[in-house]
Amino acid sequence: MKGGFIISLEHFRLLEMRQHDGHQGVYRVLSLLEAALDFRGRSMIPVVIAPQCCFGSRVLGQYVKRSRHVELCAAGEHLMVTTLHEVGHALDHLETGVFASESLLVNWTKAIVTNLSLLRLDQSVREARVRRTLISSPELFARSFEQWCVKRFLLDTDLQGQWNAFQSEKDVIADGSYWSDEEFALIADALEQDLAVLGIVLKKTNPRTKTRSRQG
Repeated sequence: MKGGFIISLEHFRLLEMRQHDGHQGVYRVLSLLEAALDFRGRSMIPVVIAPQCCFGSRVLGQYVKRSRHVELCAAGEHLMVTTLHEVGHALDHLETGVFASESLLVNWTKAIVTNLSLLRLDQSVREARVRRTLISSPELFARSFEQWCVKRFLLDTDLQGQWNAFQSEKDVIADGSYWSDEEFALIADALEQDLAVLGIVLKKTNPRTKTRSRQG
């Protein structure tokens, strides 16, 4: 991760390998997360923006378990939404080396396994390998963290626009990858009950009102 330039936040370190407009959206999402959540129980999370999707043409981002950093493709669509997904993986990966979603998030797990979206997902995805990945606990958690952020407190105009575009293009509710607002209400409540396990808490001063992204 040498080269490029670094923007340091309180709990994230953003490294961009080559200047690209996408960093503005990523920086805003990370700033919104810090404004809404208390990360004092977690270590700094490095976030790298690569100029190309060097980790696969269909992969717009990834969490690298060994080095505990997030990688994003600068040219990828819906970069703000992808950032939330990969940060979800990073938060799920505890300092002890385990993924909390696999055994420790009791309330969240109960809400997930009783939701009918898993049945839709099992029926809509034909390739067994892809299906196993999508229904794995870490992937389910990253998607629910992503949706929780968008729906519950990161009510940012640009982020909401990316989320709506992503949903309409992929039809992700119909195929079971994500959840309708009615389905997700119980999952979101359960996730909030388990936040302490992840070493984070919602800040009491968190405003759940829409904000408009800065232009430029």
